[in-house]
Amino acid sequence: MALLTEVNDRGDAVVCRVRFEGSQPLTLSVAPGRELPLYAGASQKALLAFLSNDTVDAVCRGQLKAVGRATITRPERLRQHLEEVRRRGWAISFEETDNNMWGIALPIVDGRGLAVAAVGLAGPRNRLDASQVRHQLTALHEAAVTVANRMGYDVPQLDLAPVARRPQVSISA
Repeated sequence: MALLTEVNDRGDAVVCRVRFEGSQPLTLSVAPGRELPLYAGASQKALLAFLSNDTVDAVCRGQLKAVGRATITRPERLRQHLEEVRRRGWAISFEETDNNMWGIALPIVDGRGLAVAAVGLAGPRNRLDASQVRHQLTALHEAAVTVANRMGYDVPQLDLAPVARRPQVSISA
């Protein structure tokens, strides 16, 4: 499944704008019009990592409630994870919003480097292994660049080095 998300008008959550189903529809919390916390899930973290430091600080000072089994609920752990997302240009999640689901996402940024949207992929845990992450990220990056260019925006440089080692993901909050 492919997703396009953006920060809501209040700036305190992420809202799914478009969701494209694959050949096998999924039950997933990310649905058009539904809002989710800025800190839980790949698309949400891809956006949050590229928002202002003030926004990141506000989210980390707030209540980080578990949405899924592996939602990051410790502020310092979230900050570290967001720094890694900024460095590599993409986010990944495993069971942060939905059991047995993974996600990867890339931000679309404005001229100041601030996120305006995120494009992502999500699927069942059993349909992703480390060897597929590199391929999926490369294809997603190409799609994100196409979308961003049409909107007059950009996509951060994609660093795939962590994929060679294994994505830096912890399922402990």
